Amino acid sequence: MRAFKTFPEIQICSSNLSKTALKRLEWFDFYNSHGENISLTSRHFGISRDTFYLWKKRLDTINTCKGETFTYNV
Repeated sequence: MRAFKTFPEIQICSSNLSKTALKRLEWFDFYNSHGENISLTSRHFGISRDTFYLWKKRLDTINTCKGETFTYNV
């Protein structure tokens, strides 16, 4: 399974993201490809739902501040 189906592969490859950042992108890719089910995503990756919500909020804030219109369902 290719990770990062939600995010354009060219952007992922061209950016210098840390391993932890790539792991978080994998969370969101799984989240989007499994019907935006936070509980399932949290169980799958062994993280708390609060942790997922924290990073989801940060991602939403970053995209809002940059003025980008980011949709999770691509």
